[in-house]
Amino acid sequence: MLQLKVIGLGFLLCFISFFNFKCSSNKSNALHSDTIRVLSFNILYGGDEIDFDKVVEAIQKADPDVVGIQEAEGNIPKLAAALGWKYFDTRLHLLSKHPIISSNATGWYYALIEIKPGRVIAFSNVHLPSDPYGPDLVRAGVALDSVIQNEYATRYYELDKHQKIYDSLNQKGIPLIVTGDFNSPSHRDWMEQAVMTRPHLKYKVDWIVSKRMEKMGFVDTYRAANPDVLTKPGLTWTPASPPIVNENETHDRIDFIWASSIDKVIHSTLVGEEGGKDVEISVKPYPSDHRGVLTTCALKPVPAPAFIQTFPLKDSLLICYHSPNPKDLSIQIYNENGQLTQEIKDVKHTDSAKTIRIAQTGSYHIQLKSNHKIIAENDFLQVIESHKPTLNVFKNEYKVGEAIQVAWKHAPGHRFDWIAIYPEEKSTNSDYYKPEQNTTYLIYAYTYAKESGKLILDKQSKGNGWPLKAGNYKIHLLLDDGYTSLASIPIKITDN
Repeated sequence: MLQLKVIGLGFLLCFISFFNFKCSSNKSNALHSDTIRVLSFNILYGGDEIDFDKVVEAIQKADPDVVGIQEAEGNIPKLAAALGWKYFDTRLHLLSKHPIISSNATGWYYALIEIKPGRVIAFSNVHLPSDPYGPDLVRAGVALDSVIQNEYATRYYELDKHQKIYDSLNQKGIPLIVTGDFNSPSHRDWMEQAVMTRPHLKYKVDWIVSKRMEKMGFVDTYRAANPDVLTKPGLTWTPASPPIVNENETHDRIDFIWASSIDKVIHSTLVGEEGGKDVEISVKPYPSDHRGVLTTCALKPVPAPAFIQTFPLKDSLLICYHSPNPKDLSIQIYNENGQLTQEIKDVKHTDSAKTIRIAQTGSYHIQLKSNHKIIAENDFLQVIESHKPTLNVFKNEYKVGEAIQVAWKHAPGHRFDWIAIYPEEKSTNSDYYKPEQNTTYLIYAYTYAKESGKLILDKQSKGNGWPLKAGNYKIHLLLDDGYTSLASIPIKITDN
């Protein structure tokens, strides 16, 4: 399988400079709104747990333009192929019918979607930590102050880096859609009139994650389209149909599509199991433990910067591009030694896409020129995945409370590849952790889509297992928001 790696620093600079001036010539176009249909879908451990074909069917029935996936577990290319869609992004867990414009500098946080030729919106996709789960704490009788403190500790500050990016996009007036499994309810659902409408909803809670999203200028599209929380609760966690669901589960609405700088929310509904409450689109059997959220918005896309982007096909490469100046366009591709390997002259502005073959694997630099001047450039890596991921530690034995430095190589580079420490006695010889075992990890950290790198596991790490007690442990490199172990290494913790 071909693996795409995009750096795109040229695009980023072009993007920043492009949006720092006003395009008065586009005033007439700015009056026109377009519609976009968006799906947020947690597919449950890569979509393979119940029926992968039903995941595909659910997306096809929903008929979205763009999908933000959670728990992709490396299956974004597989999903794109099954849907017959050319455009996908493994860093954002993003599927699209329209070209995706991404860069290494911003690609973990957002991409631009060219929803019509020369016009774009911004798109982001998040998955916040799940445990401890706030509604479970309320059900258990935990005091309100402690519930809110838990939200700060587990989810609220996860949005810090995202907010800087989102604020920048909002200040430029670029329509921005954010899909995600937030693992936190909405303060608009836990109002006084809703208290005791569900057994765990014991008192009013101003959930701070949803309030933060609204303060940033976002609209909760489902609640905007369905304002009556009593008649349309819109619960997404969790459907009744998958056999893995616990009957005593705490049901709530934790999957969202947020939108900013849009004109209107036209419609929003749920994708789920047959006969499910508030579900308008269903498949049987339903393949996930989350219902999907489907929203249609009206918005005004903004002019696209000049860009050139590549997407891997089965045995070739798809090149998408755009230039505000259509005159004398050409495309050049250079290998890692700076040698020109391919040139496409007389590129037609109206085509905006080319499919080519590249004979050899390796690193390449691609340029889009107008009148022989570079207006956009990017990098891509065309390789056959042949290297097995590896993990290394700088020593095999640590004292209680001592930070642990971990290095990895040849990871797939997916968005939520992660490194976790498990107690050895609860590990398994299998390469796959079953769902009922997934909470045995103690601390963890994300690789942030890097194929190789280093990180520190210590008191700043996510999870509730620090400091590690004396004993034997295993460090695992896990695949993309799931529990498939790609590599592991043992360590020992000793008393001081």
